[in-house]
Amino acid sequence: MSTQKIVFIGIRNKVCLICSVIANRQTEKDHVCWKNWSGPSTAMESDAVVEELLYLEKVHHIRCTRLVGDGDANTIAKCKERVPYGGRILRVEWANHAVRRYGRTFQELLGNTTRFSGPIGIMI
Repeated sequence: MSTQKIVFIGIRNKVCLICSVIANRQTEKDHVCWKNWSGPSTAMESDAVVEELLYLEKVHHIRCTRLVGDGDANTIAKCKERVPYGGRILRVEWANHAVRRYGRTFQELLGNTTRFSGPIGIMI
């Protein structure tokens, strides 16, 4: 936090474009394959976050106790399950996500309810 520099980037790729081209043309070519994930796409985020927390503790001796995210319960559950100090990790919901969800719900309420629609509805 004090250096304002990135200390970890976790990348998960399910597809390698070069491998796809090779498979379609049925040829062989040596290349650096970037495919490194075979699990479900929904588990990518939680796996990367767990890897990050383990890396920060091992390399930099940092234990993150607050996780800012989009409120995905799966990510927090995986952190609590696979990180040694996972029981102390708290979820802090990302402000943009919360505001966007609030705004979308408010618009649905205005559109679906005749009581609040029109010029005499809720004044903002």
